[in-house]
Amino acid sequence: MKSRSIASNYKKIIANILERSSRYNYIFLLLPPLIYISAFFAIPLIWTIRISFYPGGAFTYKPGFTFSHYLRYLSDPYYLGVSLYTLKLTAMVVPFVLICSYFVAYLIATSSQKKATLYLILLAVPMFTTEVIRALGWQIMLSQHGVINNLLLRLGLIDKPLHLIYCDGAIVIALIHSIIPYATLILIGVIVGIKRSYIEAARVFGANRLKAFYHVTLPLSMPGISGALVIAFMWCMGTYAIPSFLGSGAQRTMTMVIEDQILSVFNWPFGDAIAGILVIITLFCLIIYFKFSEAKETQ
Repeated sequence: MKSRSIASNYKKIIANILERSSRYNYIFLLLPPLIYISAFFAIPLIWTIRISFYPGGAFTYKPGFTFSHYLRYLSDPYYLGVSLYTLKLTAMVVPFVLICSYFVAYLIATSSQKKATLYLILLAVPMFTTEVIRALGWQIMLSQHGVINNLLLRLGLIDKPLHLIYCDGAIVIALIHSIIPYATLILIGVIVGIKRSYIEAARVFGANRLKAFYHVTLPLSMPGISGALVIAFMWCMGTYAIPSFLGSGAQRTMTMVIEDQILSVFNWPFGDAIAGILVIITLFCLIIYFKFSEAKETQ
């Protein structure tokens, strides 16, 4: 009898432990991503912001606190021009990314299973290469003796090679090509989730395909459009390889200036201050966008 009572007590204790642990299972599920984000994003970002306040310059900085690096950046017309160019480049790329990725996502979402699988494979192929490889590929395509110029010359459409590289157009084209696969995948999940019955109901009430798309499909896919916009915006603000390979000395982004200050000039505090300003500008623009979206939804 005693052995049975002891066994039943142990079973109760184990059951209580399992019940309590099941309440906190989500903590164990969140631990790996939290550790990863903390180790490779949060801690380096905090350390970067900390160094940006160190006084001194190249090889002479030391622990302390000063706003001089931020004031230097904000008071220099050259660096302000770099910030404006980064925002300008982002403004040129994001609309084209949204339009192209939405078209591709809608095509895949409304296609048959075999065609959708083929389209997804073709969409995923560029994702297996790095941004550096894609930039080098566009450099070969757009050069004076590249594929595009040679094709136009053979067709007799031009008399001499066009200047297609080391300009804004080359950077914009390469960025659009790099971002479209990721933005499309976000949009596909949202468009596929739209119930077909909603569109059929709109058609029953007299709406043609265009009106049904404008009044039903497009509004219901706005969460996907917002996600694609955020991805495209953050990608453009933080891009480095594509402007470096396809731009000239006049096409300087904030990330290129950060690289110069940290790896060439070795002025880590000033480079980290520029990185901090880049983060602030990105977050500020995203907050404005989300506030505008919330205000529009409440109307």
